[in-house]
Amino acid sequence: MGLLDLLEHWLLKGADAWVARQPRRPPRRGRPAASGIVAHRGVYDNRRVYENTLAAFERFEAAGGWGIEFDVRWTRDGVPVVTHDPDGRRLFGIDRPIAEMDLETLQRRLPLVPTLAEVVTRFGGRLHLMVEIKSLPAKDGPRPAAALERHFEHLMPSRDYHLLSLNLDLLQRLEYNFTHACVPIARIKTPEIRRTARTFSWGGVAGHFALMRNRQIDALHRDGLMVGTGFVNSPNCAYRELERGVDWLFSDRPLLIQRTLSRLPPAGSSSTW
Repeated sequence: MGLLDLLEHWLLKGADAWVARQPRRPPRRGRPAASGIVAHRGVYDNRRVYENTLAAFERFEAAGGWGIEFDVRWTRDGVPVVTHDPDGRRLFGIDRPIAEMDLETLQRRLPLVPTLAEVVTRFGGRLHLMVEIKSLPAKDGPRPAAALERHFEHLMPSRDYHLLSLNLDLLQRLEYNFTHACVPIARIKTPEIRRTARTFSWGGVAGHFALMRNRQIDALHRDGLMVGTGFVNSPNCAYRELERGVDWLFSDRPLLIQRTLSRLPPAGSSSTW
C-alpha cells in the first residue's frame, strides 16, 4: 500500500468513526423496497468462516440478505476464482500468486477458494451478485468478457448481477457486452468517473460514502445511474445514506444493517418516527 493509499485509508476510517457517533433519526424516506444491503465479502470472521467463501455467502443468504459482494481473479489456466488478495498469504499462509497456479493446484492448496462458477451456480438468482473484477487473465488466455458472459448466461444483467472495479482502465478493457451491468468504484475523482460512466453507458457508480457528495448522488440519479456507497457499518451511517437516496449499501456488518433497516417502515408508508 502506497503512502497516498495509506493516507486515504486512515482518513476514511476516521470518517467512518465520526459518522457512527453522530446521532441520527431514522430517515424520512423509509426503508427501500429491496433493502439493497450488500454483504462485503459475505458474513465472516476469518477464523471460523473466511471471507469470499461459500460459507460466508451462505450466512447472509440464510439471514434473508439481498446481495453479496465478492472479488474475482484468474488462475494460470484462465479460470475465474473468488478471492480478494493476489495470493493466499493473509488468510491461509500460502504466498504463491493465484495467477501462477492452475485450477487443480489452487484447489489442492487453497481448497476454500471457490470458483466463480460455484458461486454463480449456488447463489445466482437468489442473491444479487456484486462482482468486483480484480484482474484480467493473461492476454494470450481466453477473452474474459466472453467467459463472464457464459458464467452469467442464465441471469439478467443489472437485475441479478453487476460487475465492479476500482480500475477504470480494467473495466474499459473488459469490453463487457452488457455495459449497463458495469459499475466503476470511485475513489476521489467522482465527477470524472461519472462522466466516464456516461460515456461507456455503465449502469452506476459506487464509492466510499465520505467521498460521495449529495449533489454528486443527485447528478448520478439524474443521469439514470444507480449509486452504491460503502462501507455502511453503523445504524447512523445507514440512516444517513438512506436519507441521501443511495440505492446500494455495501457493509462489513450486513447483519447489523439489515436488522436496523428492518425496523423502518417501508418507503411511502405514513408511519412516523
